Amino acid sequence: MKVPDNGNRLSDQISEFRNIKQAFTNQGAQTRAIFIFAVQMYNKFLLHINHLNSMQQLLFNAENPGSCL
Repeated sequence: MKVPDNGNRLSDQISEFRNIKQAFTNQGAQTRAIFIFAVQMYNKFLLHINHLNSMQQLLFNAENPGSCL
């Protein structure tokens, strides 16, 4: 039984597969970059919150001198 030739040579299929594989690799790299950026922004947010809590504690201690340990 002969397989009908629909113009898809093996080299064309391999080339198409490589293109698809590269597209997925690029998508993965993009996703990782976005995730890393989001984690960095979250860390900066936590640092700012920590800084604000420190400032609040200093202000409280300045207003209430007897409360410092």
